[in-house]
Amino acid sequence: MTVSEFTHLLTLHLNGLNNEQATDFALNICRRLLPEYIDFSHRNNWGDPQLIEDAISFCTQNRTFQNVEFEKVKNLHKGVELVIPDMDDFGDFDSSYALNASCAVMELLEFFLDGDKTHILNISTYIFDSLDFKIRETEPNLSKDQLDHHFEINKEINYQLELIKNSVTKSSI
Repeated sequence: MTVSEFTHLLTLHLNGLNNEQATDFALNICRRLLPEYIDFSHRNNWGDPQLIEDAISFCTQNRTFQNVEFEKVKNLHKGVELVIPDMDDFGDFDSSYALNASCAVMELLEFFLDGDKTHILNISTYIFDSLDFKIRETEPNLSKDQLDHHFEINKEINYQLELIKNSVTKSSI
């Protein structure tokens, strides 16, 4: 299965998830991308990993969407937006990974604001973009087809499908 095929399938599955399940799915990805932002920040002495972690923690604590402080979400969103690396300033692979990590968190905050599951789909895309960059960094001569069927890409597709499956199974128990 290619990422494009997976994206279509994921879209169908996301529509069947409630907000808490969708948030859990997104949080899993945001947490796995976070180390990329932290590494970038330390190497470049730029950004605010604590703010990104605080936003993830806030979303974790409010994943049931009960009594969410929307002003807090808006403030976190503004803060995260300010610490997204600009590719014109940092145009290397590390900054791309940090960009993906921080944008994923921003998308999650936007999901809290408007409930649009497209944000969750975008978060999934960010981890595939990071994988794509990493694979191309180590294997620059791969064709598009080889990349689409690369072991690491397939591993992530299967991982995300399992996350969705577990979310649905947990809610039906």
